[in-house]
Amino acid sequence: HYHDDLQKLVVKSVRRRLPMFGTMNGMLLAGGAAAGKKAVDLGMESGVPDLFMFKRGKGGKIGLAIEIKIGRDKLSPNQAHWFEVLRLCSIR
Repeated sequence: HYHDDLQKLVVKSVRRRLPMFGTMNGMLLAGGAAAGKKAVDLGMESGVPDLFMFKRGKGGKIGLAIEIKIGRDKLSPNQAHWFEVLRLCSIR
């Protein structure tokens, strides 16, 4: 998958320079609906960006959230919502 390959490249180039983590929202969960419910119960949220990187920046920004998109992919309404929430929390 091109999306996975691009995300791996970003992680590889940044991981040693900045504190960061990736979410697993795009992963298929073994266990079907029960596994999906458990993931939600444990805090998984639809639309959360793929990667988070942290470093204090200009204007008091404390981090960067990245959603990997390939080709004509666009943000979903849930993704747009999360970017607005994160912006209000000083994450770019």
